Amino acid sequence: MATRTLPEVEVEIMQFLSNGKTKQVYAIVGEDYVPKARGMMFSAEITKIGVVLCGRWQNSGKETHEISINSPGIEGPQLALRRIIDKLIERRKVC
Repeated sequence: MATRTLPEVEVEIMQFLSNGKTKQVYAIVGEDYVPKARGMMFSAEITKIGVVLCGRWQNSGKETHEISINSPGIEGPQLALRRIIDKLIERRKVC
């Protein structure tokens, strides 16, 4: 499998598909969020109610979740992913 070099505005996400398989997808979070997201892992699943996004630090089992609608805007997945990144950073500061 070829390795993709991510532009400095994207993070990699493991998407869970309805058939039980997974695939790698990429989300644009912006160049200011890519450095913040280093060391984090993300997953997503598209459901009937929206996109469920999960994030965690690579060395931690505790996840943070957000549900978004599958469209751009304030309730969309891009901003939900940014909120997850912010929450994980804040949680690490507290611990």
